[in-house]
This record gives sequence, C-alpha cells and structure tokens, in this order.
Amino acid sequence: MAQSVFDATLDVNNQIKVNTFDWSHSNNLTTQIGRITPIFCELVPNKGSIRINPRFGLQLMPMVFPVQTPMRARIAFFKYPLRALWKGYRDFVGNFRQGLEEPYIDFNSALALKAMASTGSLGDYLGLPTTVFGSYGTSETVSVTKIVSQLPGNQFNGSDSMVYLTGIPANSLSQIIAYNFHSPQEVSTSNFGFTLSNPATAGSTELQKIMNIVAGTLDFSEVPASNETRIYLDITLNFTGSLSPDIMQAFADNILECTYKADYNFPLLAVSQLGGSKVVRLTYGCSPEFINLKPKSSSIRFIFNYFNALGRRISGNTTAWGIQYSTLAKFLFVDASDGEKQNTIGKYTDKIQSVAITKSLVSDTPSDLTLETSPYYNSTSDNKDNQIKISVPFVCWICPVSSLKSPM
Repeated sequence: MAQSVFDATLDVNNQIKVNTFDWSHSNNLTTQIGRITPIFCELVPNKGSIRINPRFGLQLMPMVFPVQTPMRARIAFFKYPLRALWKGYRDFVGNFRQGLEEPYIDFNSALALKAMASTGSLGDYLGLPTTVFGSYGTSETVSVTKIVSQLPGNQFNGSDSMVYLTGIPANSLSQIIAYNFHSPQEVSTSNFGFTLSNPATAGSTELQKIMNIVAGTLDFSEVPASNETRIYLDITLNFTGSLSPDIMQAFADNILECTYKADYNFPLLAVSQLGGSKVVRLTYGCSPEFINLKPKSSSIRFIFNYFNALGRRISGNTTAWGIQYSTLAKFLFVDASDGEKQNTIGKYTDKIQSVAITKSLVSDTPSDLTLETSPYYNSTSDNKDNQIKISVPFVCWICPVSSLKSPM
C-alpha cells in the first residue's frame, strides 16, 4: 500500500495476509541403522512457506551384542520445485492446455503395487495407506424381493397316520433339496407369514403357503468374492419391548441362506444388534467353494423357517395338521402353539418392518493391498474410473539419515 502522498496509489501490495495452520503430528516408524528413510512428504502451495521444528527419539531393540560405539542420527530437509519435476507444470497452472493431467503412478501389476504400496515400501514411509482393515470399499445395496413358497395340497401325506413333510425345517442345503422335490411354487408377497387351508383338502390346486424367502442378486463383476466379502441381512423390527439375545438368536437359528438352486451356502459369521435400534443384523461370508467358482454374479436367498415339523393326517373326524413351530414363529406370531390343528390356519406378522441386504468388504486383520483390494489407479482394472490417482511429483521431501560413527 502507498506509504506517503508521493507513492503511487495503485502500486503492488507485497504484504499479503496469509493464514497459518498447525501441522504438528507424530510419525512412528521402524527403520534400520545406516539406512536413509523418508519420513515426511508434503505439497507446499505456491507462495507458501513451512516452518519445521522436528523432534525425534530413537528406541532400539535389544541386541545379542550391545552396540558400544557412538551413533548419530540426523534429519536433512529437501525442497524441490514442482516445475522442475513436471515439464507441463506451467501449462497446468496457467490453464494453457485443456485436459492436462498431473503425472500419476499406474499400479497395473502386483510387482508395481508391492514396490510402492506395500508395508515397508517407499509409499508406506511417505504416508500412503498400504493395508486394509475393517470395512473398506463401497457398500452395495442389493435389491430385495420378498417371496412366499407354496406347496400343492397333494404333496402332503394322505394316509390315516400323521406323516411329516420332508425338507422341513429347511435348515441345510440337503433339506432344501428335499423340500424342492415337492415342486414348490413361488410368488411375490408383501407379508411375512403362512396359510394352511383345511387339512381335508388334498388337491393339486390347493396351495399351502409354507415359508417366506427374501431374495436378491449379488454383483461380483468388479470385486470378486473373497474371504473378506461380507453380506448383511438387516431386519428392522417393530414391537414393544427390548431386542434380547434370545430374539436375535431365533433369527440366526431359523434363517437359511443359499443360492437359488441350493448349490452353495453363505456361512453365518455373526448375529448382532445394529446400534441401539431394533435391527437384527445377520453377517454372512463366502464359502471356499463359492470363492473358487469366481462368479460374476450370484443369487442369494434367505429362507425363513416357521416350522420345525409340519405333517398331516387324513382320517375322518381326526383329520388334522401336525405342527411344531420354530422359535422364530413363536416370536413373530400370536398364539403359535404346537399340536394338531383341524381347521384352516393363517398367521401373519407386523413385527418385521423391513428387510435389507447389503454387500461390503471387511478385513478382520490388517493385510497388505492386492490388485483386487487396492483403491489406487490400475489401468487394467474394470474399476479404474473410480480409483485414486497418486500424483508422481513431490515438492517437499524430509528424510532422516541414521549412521554409525567410529569411536573417537
């Protein structure tokens, strides 16, 4: 600004006020004696400045033979202008060339990924995340279809003794296969429940609603199925009272998950309450056989078992259904008592408010990135348009040098 009446009123102002930010932080790392190790890398904006006051301490592992010579550790600071590293920098800043993109690293092979983005690599020391742990990637919401499975009346016993239906409960792949021998028919529904008409009706056109199925399709075209794949079935409940462990276990014990043709199942890993809400979350993984199949997509079905046993006897006045309810049915339905029932039975519940299926990736232990789990740009990946491009030029390098010094 002008300082006197003789100065120009529109002269250049070189006293521009700037913001200051506290970048204080700690960097805990492992290195070796005599090794040059990068510990920090930061992009300094144009006309910006950085004030560094480093403090560091060394903690040595116990050694078989103690070191009895003096050691010296030092930190050297290097700053290199971006325009010297990148030929197109001035055009990029001045916007002289449209579509100009900063140089970036292409992690297009396992060797390149290991060299730059693995534990102990240069990228690791420069602050690039190189491991996965917990939930990562993008969670996928799966479209849900609610189905009721029906059996023709002539698939049940027609003799004068109580005979129970094979395949009930459908709590394993072999039981599902046995149930499918009865030629079930499926239709979409909005309700959770079942209906058994009068037990004396035994015609092929009389359809008995036996169980509910929640179905969806999993997409593995971009991220293949692996040991880190997690599939969540979230069941939102609407009832008075608290969500007890017994209620959650009733869902875990009486819901079977499998593919459409019951070729593979998805093992149950955990049952939990989602936050403090009345949402039961069932967590599933992928079996080794399913992973080896390497499917691009797969159906998934969650079968709600309402019966531990279901049979029929046709014998005059003693014609009846034989029913043993599951713990899930006893929670969902009113007056769900075991025994013989001689009339039409229909039970529906409003305790299930909604169901949702999501697919995510979870690493239970820290593990190095692979080409499948890496979020960094890979020109050979089908998901490259959504991956992160790591810029090659670095403006500020700060490196410590540890070395042994001969005894004086």
